[in-house]
Amino acid sequence: PQEPLLIREARLEVEVTDFDSVIDSLTETTEDAGGFVLSATDAGGTDGGDRTSEIVLRVPEERFDEVVSAIEALADRVETRRITTEDVTEEYVDLDARLSVKRELEVRLLQLLASAENTAAAVDVEQHLSEVREEIERIEGRRRYLSSRSAMSTITVVLSEPAGFFTSLGAAASMGGRAAGHVATGLVVLVLALLLAAVVTLPGC
Repeated sequence: PQEPLLIREARLEVEVTDFDSVIDSLTETTEDAGGFVLSATDAGGTDGGDRTSEIVLRVPEERFDEVVSAIEALADRVETRRITTEDVTEEYVDLDARLSVKRELEVRLLQLLASAENTAAAVDVEQHLSEVREEIERIEGRRRYLSSRSAMSTITVVLSEPAGFFTSLGAAASMGGRAAGHVATGLVVLVLALLLAAVVTLPGC
């Protein structure tokens, strides 16, 4: 009997206050569980904005729940937690059956090729043999993919570190200063334009 093949995935959106420390702990926890970091992207953290990072982890299926709990323990606040499970057992069994049929067909075609009476017959058999082998490769590739995804679960972690009050205040002050500068420049331009218009309209000008 085929053991159940389950593809488990999790997406956690968490808020932290010590960004770099949490990333280090996250990586260590994943590697200790026999997993690895598949990808990581960073954004924000400039001009006083929130710092964010999306990290994709792959961990052994049997350590999935343990790693999810460890990630939640590292967070100051869990904003979103979504876990999905997809049962691909039926598809895997179907692929096994198809693969068995294709391999039997491959054997028969090899026998026909060995007993081909002329070149034309051999070429025809070889063409069919090539098509069957391509199908075998596709089936085997899909089986490997399902096995890999079920053996190593995927966890996507979105970390966010809100900007501090004084950082935000400084950024706001900077933006306010730039805005004030633009307003002052506009006023100077307006005054010069009015003076020029007054000179043009003076009697005798």
